[in-house]
Order: sequence, then structure tokens, then C-alpha cells
Amino acid sequence: MARKRAYLLAAALAATLSLTACQTSLPPTTVGTDSAYWSAATAHNVALSSVLLRGRMGVTTADGSTRLNFTLDMQDRDRYTLTLTTAVGTTAARFKVEGKDVSLTADGITYTGASIGELFSEHFDVTLPEGDLASVLLARPMEGMVFDETGKPLGVNLFPCQFLYTDFQGFGPYALPKGMLMRSPDVRLNLEIRDVERIR
Repeated sequence: MARKRAYLLAAALAATLSLTACQTSLPPTTVGTDSAYWSAATAHNVALSSVLLRGRMGVTTADGSTRLNFTLDMQDRDRYTLTLTTAVGTTAARFKVEGKDVSLTADGITYTGASIGELFSEHFDVTLPEGDLASVLLARPMEGMVFDETGKPLGVNLFPCQFLYTDFQGFGPYALPKGMLMRSPDVRLNLEIRDVERIR
């Protein structure tokens, strides 16, 4: 486990992040501040079925820290791919979810499991929650989510992890997290969504 975690961390150690591939980004807008806005945005996020977004991730563990790029490509609510790449475009890990079938491809080998969290923990020795990570990235209401008085999501508690939303950006009727912090017993993630290419 430690070897695989070391591979993941070393794959992009000390690299300067740059998003890979050509992309046409949708222009973000500012988000509203009242309860009517957040009620409507939440309803749209619940109905969201297809999205392609790219971002950056800082990973800190007892072994050190590194930075990775990530891409979330959701074809529909039950099918998506989460890909982690290095600054030079090397794929460090690719998670694929198709209904209840979840797989991880890393080091040229494909593994199957019950969730992304389970596969991440088993192969990289890093604790991630068992919940739906795509819903966390998209701020779709779920058990453990915390809201402020206007209905704006503040974060999600998924034992043993805590996600905190640090910033939001709008895309038409949707409001997506722009910045996010995740803490667990053995890893800290700083995530930033940089580009949204498709959302509906």
C-alpha cells in the first residue's frame, strides 16, 4: 500500500500544475446571496446529469505533498470517470463508475471495488469516504451536507472525512464549488475547479 501511495505522490512531486488538453471553458458568473437563489441553484444541481470539469488538487499526507490535475467527466447520474493526472499529462489513476460497478486503473492494472473511497484506501493507503464523490464535487444535496441560513452549502461530513466549500461560481442556473478543502485522518486535499466545459 505504501508503495502505491508513494507512486501516486511521487508521480507529480514538485511539479507545477498545468491543465492538459485543449478545452473550451464556459464563462463563470458570480453566485447569488439570498435564499431564493440558493433554493433554485440547489434544485438545478440535483437535476444535473452531465458535466465535464477540470481542476487542480493539492495532496498532503505523512509521506509529503504533491499536486495533481483532475477531470470529472459525467455522462449521466450513474456513469462518470474521475481521472488524476500529473503536470506532464501522465495518468496517475482513473476511477470509473458505472452504476454499482466501480473500477480503478493505476500502474496499468485495473481493480474493482464497491466505491472510489474503498479503492483509494486499498491501493493508495489514503482514507477517502465511501460516499458519492461526484456529488460532493458538484455540491448536490446529500446526507451529511451542512447549509447556512440562506441554503448555501457549507460542506459535507462523510465519516471520517470533512469537506468544506471555500468558494462557489455560477454556470447558468447551476452553482458549483470553485474551492474545496477535505480533511481525513491521513490526508488533506485542497481542490480547485478551474474549468467547466459542459454542464446540463
